[in-house]
Amino acid sequence: MPLGVQITVPLESAKVRKPRVSVLIPCKDEEHNIKSAIESILTWSEDVVVLDSGSTDGTLDIARQYPVRIVEHAWEGFAKQWNWALRNIDFKHEWVLHLAADEMVHEKAPSVIAKAIQSDYAGYYLRMRYVFLGKWIKHAAGYPQWTLRLFKHRLTRYEEREVHEHPIVDGKVGYLAADIWHHDRKPLWFFLDRHNKYSDLEAKERFRAWYGKTT
Repeated sequence: MPLGVQITVPLESAKVRKPRVSVLIPCKDEEHNIKSAIESILTWSEDVVVLDSGSTDGTLDIARQYPVRIVEHAWEGFAKQWNWALRNIDFKHEWVLHLAADEMVHEKAPSVIAKAIQSDYAGYYLRMRYVFLGKWIKHAAGYPQWTLRLFKHRLTRYEEREVHEHPIVDGKVGYLAADIWHHDRKPLWFFLDRHNKYSDLEAKERFRAWYGKTT
């Protein structure tokens, strides 16, 4: 990893209050990242679901080294994939944390989450910390950026869009002082390629919104 801030999430902490939350980790070809994502939540969630959409690298071999459930489902697109997961996976808990394979949960988040899910809310926004080339981009990335990742899965669906889809929660939604680290360990070329694909999808989505069609 390039020189910069080392992001570490302890695997053992006697002070962690364990929330009754299932964790969904979607992935495809994430052998560089999946280990850190899983290890950041294993000490406090006993229901971790890795949703794989056709990995051809070592992602699944790594995931199988941990006590997680692996579900395989062919890629349908962002919103459709997440909605399929929410409707078809038998989560152990009412609450689900949606965590990308290149993300990690901050060590202080579990105790905050454990308290929050005792309320009458149906979902929560968490804060994102973006790491680029080994450094936390605190100012340019606009920390905190809020993302709705924790919700009651039976009350949630994702809006149907090509990219940058958002969950829609049937109930009150709040904000938590709890962080998710976004730290992609893949080579720089992948970052550029991914954002080129995202920009194409966003252009299609805007064209559809403006003109009622995709081409």
